[in-house]
Amino acid sequence: MNRVREIFTARKGYFALLTAVWITSRLALIAAGLLLKLVFDRLGGGLPLWPLLALLAGAFLTQTVIWSDVIMGRLETRFGEDTAQGLRLNALAGILRRRTPPPADVVERFGGDVDELRVFPLWAASSLSRAAIGLPMLAAMLWISPLVAIGVVVPFVLAVVLAAVLDTTVGRLRRAARETSAEVSAMIGESVRAAATLKALGHTGHAVARLRGLNRGRERAAVREAVFGQAQSGALNLAMNLSGATIMMLSAHAMAAGTLSVGDMALLLAFGGSLGEFVFLAGLAPARARQAGVSAKRLGELSDASVTRHVATHLTGPLPPVEPIGAAAPLESVEIDLPGLALRLAPGTLTVLTGPVGSGKTTALRAALGLVPHEGEVRWNGVPAGRLEAPLAGYVPQAPHLFTGTVAENIALGADGDITTAAATAVLETPPETRIGSGGRRLSGGQAQRLALARALARAPRLLVLDDVDSALDAVTARDLWDRLLDGERTVLAVSHNPYALARADRVVTL
Repeated sequence: MNRVREIFTARKGYFALLTAVWITSRLALIAAGLLLKLVFDRLGGGLPLWPLLALLAGAFLTQTVIWSDVIMGRLETRFGEDTAQGLRLNALAGILRRRTPPPADVVERFGGDVDELRVFPLWAASSLSRAAIGLPMLAAMLWISPLVAIGVVVPFVLAVVLAAVLDTTVGRLRRAARETSAEVSAMIGESVRAAATLKALGHTGHAVARLRGLNRGRERAAVREAVFGQAQSGALNLAMNLSGATIMMLSAHAMAAGTLSVGDMALLLAFGGSLGEFVFLAGLAPARARQAGVSAKRLGELSDASVTRHVATHLTGPLPPVEPIGAAAPLESVEIDLPGLALRLAPGTLTVLTGPVGSGKTTALRAALGLVPHEGEVRWNGVPAGRLEAPLAGYVPQAPHLFTGTVAENIALGADGDITTAAATAVLETPPETRIGSGGRRLSGGQAQRLALARALARAPRLLVLDDVDSALDAVTARDLWDRLLDGERTVLAVSHNPYALARADRVVTL
């Protein structure tokens, strides 16, 4: 629950404002109910009604404007979307920091769990406002007719009991629906990645049958969840109807006895629905809080840091200062002090790490970049650096990830850069408009490595970090690649076993 609480405390001022506006909106309903009582009480008295009707219309108009324009149109939209954006950004940042891949249902978590945490504080603000006006409404109804007030509350208490009984089943069915949806998503992803293998083995029919079976299970789980979910929410509608009928029946006896006026009955009807909703939602509050806690826990599993911490969203006012790419200070030195490895990289030099398989070369590179936890320190121009990113550093891993699209799109990734020069430096002769297929399956291993290298070069990094970037190249191409990279201006930290790279290196470190 600490994660859920952080959503409220991160923007407690905005949450308090939203709650206050909700209370103002519902106070207008109280005023409308009192005015409605006066209108009905004056119907047979010959007194003028137009002033009261004007005030009544004004109360309803005020409530409508506050609800539709201020609450729904401004406050809730901004608060909810700001919360959702922060959750997704924090979770995505956590995924990018992980050494292990996220679970297959990450898309489901970004959807259903984020939506749950987006809606929960809005629901809480609305419920708190109901509590603030629920007690005055209950006091007014008890003052007019204690019997009717109790009769209004009883159906909603029964509805709460019914909803609580169904809550465990609904929660179990909701989890089952999300799990089956995640299985379908995982199956689709695995089938796409292994499409060539499935075709070669002649197992496409089995894959389709498996996917069809998973979809049927997903359909059954979704239908069951919808049925029980509607039954749970339908308890409120049932209680509303029973409450209205109870008010009418009990009021009829009181009016016949002369202890209740028409205005009193109108007030009871006006207050009965709002009071009943308060009782019903108060009963559901623990279940909603548990559900939000589960969603926060599921999102928290994607990150090693808090996913519910506030992320500033600049929607109004002057734009925050942004340092343009290329404006970072020139590289003077990079000092890497890690357990078992101490390096000082000077500008324009090539440092090569080599050694047997499993000696920790890749881990050393990733630790230097801040991609994995480490106990050492990395200093950029003498200043400790937590994580090196573009335009400071560019990283090309052993198995680069490529996206479906063209060569040019994979190099640029939506940013501006000199694609032609980057491709030439990386000895990438594949035409820019060439489509590379899903995950770059239409490219050879060497082409994929050079495409990833061109992508890093297009951002003009101060430090280029390469992990076996020449392992899939022939000797001639590898020699040409190193000649183009080592122009005396680039600072390169690389893992390589290529004899030419070792010969050109300013320093070779064997791990």
